[in-house]
Amino acid sequence: MLRFTALLVLLPLAAYADPTELCLDMGNTAAQCECATTELNSNITLDERGTYTEISDAFLAARATGATIAESWETAFTQVAGQSGTTAEDLMMNLNAVGQKHETAITSCS
Repeated sequence: MLRFTALLVLLPLAAYADPTELCLDMGNTAAQCECATTELNSNITLDERGTYTEISDAFLAARATGATIAESWETAFTQVAGQSGTTAEDLMMNLNAVGQKHETAITSCS
């Protein structure tokens, strides 16, 4: 995880891309999503940002295969949890606040 965090510091735009794309997938405008990602990233830790980016990547990959939103979230959390040695349920509980902050940021950037 330290190596991933170091990569986030060196390549901050990559860390912003997936939550922005996730926001766009929800039907929001590019300006709203860029604003929301900036606001989100100022309110979460680098570790949370890294995990949320991984979840976003996995969610968007599942959506690209035609999976439903619910199926895509389940796939994303199961996949990332498996890589990090935790359960999907624990990961969901740990990231619930991040997801809520993202939703709040999207709303405030309307």
